[in-house]
Amino acid sequence: MTTTDSKTSEGVRLQSLHIRGLFGLFDYDIDFPEGEQIRIITGPNGFGKTQVLNIIDALFNERLIYFYYLIYKTIEVKMSDGASVKIERLTDETIDELLAEEWEYDEESGQRFSDKVRGAVMKFTFQIKGRRISDAEVSINDLKRDMHLFIPKLYKKESVEFKKGKQFYEKSYYTLDDRKDGERFTAVEVIANYYPMHDYYVYSKMWNKLRRKLIPIAQKSNVHLIREQRLIKRDTAKGEDDQYVVTAEDTLKQHAVEVRAIIAQARKAFIEASEHLNSNYTKRLFEFKKENELSKEAYEKEKQALIEKFRALAAYDLHEELEDDFSYSKEDAKALTLYLEDLKTKTSVFDEWLERFELFTGVVNNLLLFKNIHINQEKGFSFETETGGTMAWSQLSSGERHQMALLYELIFKVKPNSIVLIDEPEISLHVTWQKAFIKDLQKIIALNNFQAIIATHAPAIIHGRWDLVYNLSKEKVEA
Repeated sequence: MTTTDSKTSEGVRLQSLHIRGLFGLFDYDIDFPEGEQIRIITGPNGFGKTQVLNIIDALFNERLIYFYYLIYKTIEVKMSDGASVKIERLTDETIDELLAEEWEYDEESGQRFSDKVRGAVMKFTFQIKGRRISDAEVSINDLKRDMHLFIPKLYKKESVEFKKGKQFYEKSYYTLDDRKDGERFTAVEVIANYYPMHDYYVYSKMWNKLRRKLIPIAQKSNVHLIREQRLIKRDTAKGEDDQYVVTAEDTLKQHAVEVRAIIAQARKAFIEASEHLNSNYTKRLFEFKKENELSKEAYEKEKQALIEKFRALAAYDLHEELEDDFSYSKEDAKALTLYLEDLKTKTSVFDEWLERFELFTGVVNNLLLFKNIHINQEKGFSFETETGGTMAWSQLSSGERHQMALLYELIFKVKPNSIVLIDEPEISLHVTWQKAFIKDLQKIIALNNFQAIIATHAPAIIHGRWDLVYNLSKEKVEA
């Protein structure tokens, strides 16, 4: 299904991103030129391509806890409508040091004590059209105070002591289940990556206060992140005993289910539109003005267009083909004209999905070798080989599955006027497919009208479009 949420679709674009001290090493000033809907961020591993996307995603999707554990000095985001958000990190301590219980040993008594009082660790500044509208500071003590809401729901795994200088720290690790071999997380990693942020904000006064200040800016732009891991969708849900559990589902399997639901939903909308028009057909026929009747030539032209549309609908199992059994006659011109008008109105409920199905299957089939994708109500997706055989989507290659997952999300999941972040689109793709990516992306942008920001280190993805590239390593060398 297409994405639906409370954010507006005003088309506010990202204008620039300014980062100082990323990982304590890098300063970036990334612009997003007006008139270009694609920006490619490139550079060697370790320069922060993925973190650039994560920064944008965390800010606009209100995962503000992310800025606790990222290492940076300042981050400033500027929008095309003149709004901006600046985040300052006010400490050099790592998240481990900030969250850990901290103490010093008394050498004579051998006892430990702690008297450190922590101040603010982050400062947010919000501006609209160059005018500062609000500031907000948050501290690690605020975070610790809030975390007690979630820690009882976790299984504590172990505590580890570590030392930095004369300071001693104790860090606790947790798991999301009671298995002895469960993966370990710090509490902040659990909250940042696995807890539904809505639940967190409901209970946290600190984050609710900050979130209210961010909303006027963040909710003008719908930001959609497509991560490099696209074949498995991970989610978090409450299981037994109110414990949170991490679930994993095959992405293409989920997409196939969604396609079946889309077809069912469109068919239902067609039936409802038909019932409404049929219920007052006689009244409308009586009121129909003779001067609006179609001539024979115009009638045949419109009828043929509808026959072709129904043929296209049948190709995606949205409706059966239209029988050509209603010939023109002058006596029935009024009734036939109204009949065609009603058919156009009824079939308009399919227009959005028909356009997306045609684009999706067209791009995918242009990439696939020796097989074609088909869309139908029974399976969602099906594949036919060039010899007439069938194959399941689970038999596709890794590259084919990655590309299908990415294209599906771009065409069916992204809302118009969004800011779309795509991390490493080249994963598992042959060089030929990589070279076709920007051209295919432009076709999708023409349909959905979004701003795309791509993180990649594959020259084939760029495919000569160096005018779209911001090179992180070049900035470092020049600095």
